[in-house]
Amino acid sequence: MGVYRKLLLIGTFLCMLYNSVSYAQTTDIEFDEIRVNGSLAPPEFCQGEVPIFELRFRLSSGSTTLTLTSTNTLEITAEASGANILSKTVTNITILGDGGSIINSQESDYYTWPIVGADAIQLANAGSTDVQFKIVINSSAFTDPTETATTVTIITNANPSKSNISSSEGAFDGSNEITICDGTPITLFADGANSHFEFFRKPSGLASFSSLGKSSSNSITISDLSAAGEEIKVRAYNGNCFTDSDTYSINVSPTTSVNLIDNLTNNTFCEGDNVIFSAAGSGNWYQYLRVTGGVTSTVQSSTSATYSSTTLLDQDTILVRNYTSSITSCFSEKSITVRLNSFSGTSTITGNQSICANSIPSPIQDLSESSADRAGDGASTTYYWEKNTGTGWTGVGASNSVNYQPPALTETTAFRRILQSTFNDKNCINISNVVTVTVNTIPTAILSGT
Repeated sequence: MGVYRKLLLIGTFLCMLYNSVSYAQTTDIEFDEIRVNGSLAPPEFCQGEVPIFELRFRLSSGSTTLTLTSTNTLEITAEASGANILSKTVTNITILGDGGSIINSQESDYYTWPIVGADAIQLANAGSTDVQFKIVINSSAFTDPTETATTVTIITNANPSKSNISSSEGAFDGSNEITICDGTPITLFADGANSHFEFFRKPSGLASFSSLGKSSSNSITISDLSAAGEEIKVRAYNGNCFTDSDTYSINVSPTTSVNLIDNLTNNTFCEGDNVIFSAAGSGNWYQYLRVTGGVTSTVQSSTSATYSSTTLLDQDTILVRNYTSSITSCFSEKSITVRLNSFSGTSTITGNQSICANSIPSPIQDLSESSADRAGDGASTTYYWEKNTGTGWTGVGASNSVNYQPPALTETTAFRRILQSTFNDKNCINISNVVTVTVNTIPTAILSGT
């Protein structure tokens, strides 16, 4: 009985195993092609680039349609050999490149290998690299009896070595900076035995570099340096691969530096304001220049760092040049362009009168209006009225009205109309003439009886 019982148990186990195997459906997934950066041609890259691999696959003919779920997933492994050695695996793939989750035999589906993160395939080393991709079905309902793999070969070209920059005006310092006088041409040289070079420049403060052209020459001369200084870099090429140098700074005005401040509001002032400019420079000689209508004139040259004026015009530019001890060929410079928030025309009102106490005066009326010159530049304008009973001017709560009707008055009151212009956050006002309403008092009656 013991032998028969053992045979029965073994038979039951084999039956269960058979049922389990027969329950899992057999399917076969195969690669159609691999596209690298959208191309089937042999791809070439530069060191440091990350290719975009588009893996196309389908179920082989006669296999069951496979729907990817949380229990039916794909696992794709990338193994690189040759110049770049790596092994990376992406698991739990349930969504394909077209957003769907069904794989069949009628058409290719695809998966795009990650280009960011830990699974990105970055080509760090130059040379030939074979990347083999393997695809596996992780499923409780499907089995794939064969290993599906395909290989693509990638050529990685070496990046050139990073160039250093030297100059005709001397060596750059340890911070890659050099200082020269304004107006001095400078020739830059890039080292390294590379096929082509491309210099870039940008005035200090700008966001992006501009190219000075790609050529086989390793030098370039710049004669129009910005007074604010410039940043320079060079790109060295090996075929289509390139490496950028560090950024080098060329400071203009080697012996001095200067800052310029003013008492303006966003560079804007009102008519009659005393505009004050104050400079702080490393040299002790200051030259102030005024540019009006494109004509430059010197307005002050001395050891004084301060200059003021009440006669500036709209869009005048004030420049300060700082020298070591007197005017020489080398200086630093800062400038400010001013805007005048001015008015045109005369604002005139009428309505002088005498009234009795508690009477309503006649309206104060407009004869002419002034206008804000900067209205076309975006200035906002507002009219408002003020009164004065002898204790100072206060608003009366009437805005943007040309004429004004005072209420009944009990005391003599002066009125005026104000035009306010706000330009670049600077408030300036134009005041009309003053109109006075005189209030006559009623004498007290004296009564007498018999």
